[in-house]
Amino acid sequence: MIGKNEYAMVSEIDGVEFIIFDKSLGAGAYKAVQQQLKNWRFDVLLHMQMALRESITSMIIKTNIRLGIELVVNHYPEALQQCYQATVKEAPWGKHIQNDECMRLITSEDFTAMTTKALQIN
Repeated sequence: MIGKNEYAMVSEIDGVEFIIFDKSLGAGAYKAVQQQLKNWRFDVLLHMQMALRESITSMIIKTNIRLGIELVVNHYPEALQQCYQATVKEAPWGKHIQNDECMRLITSEDFTAMTTKALQIN
C-alpha cells in the first residue's frame, strides 16, 4: 500500500503489486482500502512510515508478520535542510515536507535496501 506520489517513485519495481492509498478521499480512503483488501491476506506488512494515517491503515491489513519503524527510510533531516534551510530542532513540530524535489531524496535503492533488510529479519 502506497500513496500516489510515493508510487511514482517506485512504480517500476518488478514483481511488486502496489495498492494506492488516495489521501484525497479523506476518511473514505480507509473504507476504499478495506473494501479492496477484504479477501486478501499478506505474508508480511512492511510499515515504513511514522505517520498516524499509515498506522491506522496498517490495522486494516491481515497479516501475521508486521515489520515497522526499524525499516523507515528517514531523509527528513536532509529534506528540511534542502527545502527549508532548517534543522530538525529548528522546524516546528509536525512540519510536513510537501515538495516533490525533496521527496526524490527517497530512492528506489532505499526502498530495495529496506525491503532486503526486512526479508533478512524474518
